Amino acid sequence: MRLEFSGRSIIADWGNKRTYRVEDVDFEMTPVEHEFIWNDVPTKLASYFQQAYNKIVTDVNQPCFLVKVGD
Repeated sequence: MRLEFSGRSIIADWGNKRTYRVEDVDFEMTPVEHEFIWNDVPTKLASYFQQAYNKIVTDVNQPCFLVKVGD
């Protein structure tokens, strides 16, 4: 999976449809484990997608992409 996606560009199907460049795949991080601050509240990635974009993460054990926002 890492070889298939690393260095590739992906287009998000949520929000503003940005292009992202996949830098790596983190097999140790999942959408229900990764937490960040959103609206001044600690938020899990899966919860963020549901609240912000009405997208439900169906595979909570999937690895996360480490990305860089494209131009």
